[in-house]
Amino acid sequence: MKKFTIFNHTSDIVSKAGPISLTLTSQPWTNHLSVDEKESSKPTPNRRARVVRGEVFTVNVPIALGATWKVVEMPSHCPWRIYRSKISKRHHKLSIFPRRELSSFLAEIPDTVPLSALMLPGTHDALAFYGWPISQCQSLATPLSVQLHTGIRVIDIRLAVKDSRLISYHGSFPQRTPFKKF
Repeated sequence: MKKFTIFNHTSDIVSKAGPISLTLTSQPWTNHLSVDEKESSKPTPNRRARVVRGEVFTVNVPIALGATWKVVEMPSHCPWRIYRSKISKRHHKLSIFPRRELSSFLAEIPDTVPLSALMLPGTHDALAFYGWPISQCQSLATPLSVQLHTGIRVIDIRLAVKDSRLISYHGSFPQRTPFKKF
């Protein structure tokens, strides 16, 4: 038997409707609950989950092997983003968030909310694209513009002067990329 802890960051109620089926209904509060998944007799690479809110969404819940967080693929018209993370071999966590436009998610927050009340997503060494396996933190597929478009708002950029140019660095490793390029 696998335990799933569900962290619902929406204003919807989550209730257990089957082995790993979830029913979401609109309500003005959030909740947190745990459900147990009964092992099926047939091994399958993915477990099935269903999310309901006036309409049924059937999605594959990826098995989180070696990854801290995995995105649960949802139809584009689904009102939620769901992530699965592996806490232990038999304990997984599902986090449910309202779907937002990531590049402008801060626009939904009133100007009166102080920065100290926000939790802003960020990257560690945003320009560390080289030096695998020791100093690479980012992929060439996620340059600074992509990081900003996907909602990153706290940026860790480390620079050093080398040959009269600002070069991005990660620790003592130069990243071969002049800051001017970004």
